Amino acid sequence: MAVDDFNRADSNDLGVNWTESDYSTPNSLRILNNRLRMGEANGIAHYNGTFADDQYVEATVTGMQFGDGQTGIAVRVSGSQGGFSAYAAILWPVSGRVRLYKYVSAWIVADAQVELANVPYTLLTDGVLQFSTVKIAAIGATIKVYIDSVEVISVSDNSIASGNPGLIARSSYWVELDDWTGQSLSYDITADAVTNGSITPAGVTSVVGGGSQMYAITPDSGYGIFDVLIDSVSVGAVSSYNFTNVAEAHTISATFGPLMGQRALLKIRPENCGHITINDNSPQYWFQHGDNIVIEPVPDAVYALKLYVSDFPDAALTTGEPDSLPDEFHSCIVDFACYALSMKLKKWKQAAKYYNIYVKNLTQRRKDYIDRKAEKRAIHQIPNNIKYGGTRQ
Repeated sequence: MAVDDFNRADSNDLGVNWTESDYSTPNSLRILNNRLRMGEANGIAHYNGTFADDQYVEATVTGMQFGDGQTGIAVRVSGSQGGFSAYAAILWPVSGRVRLYKYVSAWIVADAQVELANVPYTLLTDGVLQFSTVKIAAIGATIKVYIDSVEVISVSDNSIASGNPGLIARSSYWVELDDWTGQSLSYDITADAVTNGSITPAGVTSVVGGGSQMYAITPDSGYGIFDVLIDSVSVGAVSSYNFTNVAEAHTISATFGPLMGQRALLKIRPENCGHITINDNSPQYWFQHGDNIVIEPVPDAVYALKLYVSDFPDAALTTGEPDSLPDEFHSCIVDFACYALSMKLKKWKQAAKYYNIYVKNLTQRRKDYIDRKAEKRAIHQIPNNIKYGGTRQ
């Protein structure tokens, strides 16, 4: 944040924190009686330093001289006189207008400025100020002007993308300013991990406009990430999330659940019969049409699932099984991959859906395939490895 209350000796020099671009004579802005007003000529100045592209300037108006002077505040100021760029909010006292101008590689002259907005506003009544503060903000391609925190102008323009907060003065009348503030806009991101895990960084983090913020989602020991919500919308069981080009407030929350004892319910809906092995261990899980298989995965274990389907319940494994499946079975592998991914993400309902599709299609293709064989006893298998829990691969 940049702040200047101008509480120093009267001078035509704004000081080391400011860079002034002069129009006709040096020091076109001046400090008088601890206030800022127009000096000897038109001019524009910006506060030195590094600022985000999204920024605002606010100042207190303490006096106005009769006449339509053009003195005000500016954002995204860059360049030098004869080639400076800025968005400027200009106050016109007598005519009672608030105007928003842009200057793109321009001089401070009427034919170089582009008027983006011109709205009526009672600034003076019988010489008495009718307001106290003026503010201009640049948020992406939106430029806003406020009087006493009330928005009076909002336009869209993307001509000037960056620069510094500043001041501007033009013509022979003056508007007196005090308590000038220029700041990069920032937005709060609120993280809420509830229990059984954490989100880092925690709590409320302020991010400057256009900036980024990375979050890590970490479950406690024995727990897994069930879901992550960004602005109340699920993005899945991700272990990290990066907010980029931040231009508004956000929320991130996560829910966790125990991994031990979690059951994966596989609803088997084949037309015939078959069996499934886990890590080649006994017992082999035989199933009939409509059977359910329930397993209790262990965190970080690797499961090699093999499914065997036959049109005969007592079909035995035979030698001479092919090293790879015939072409007609390849689409089933895609279904199994979808099931495996759902298992990794611990989305049981989705896993069951893809498993049902997989088994049904595989069964039909298996039947069609072996029906072409005289002995009708050939058996095919589809192996796959599934890692449950831990880091997704």
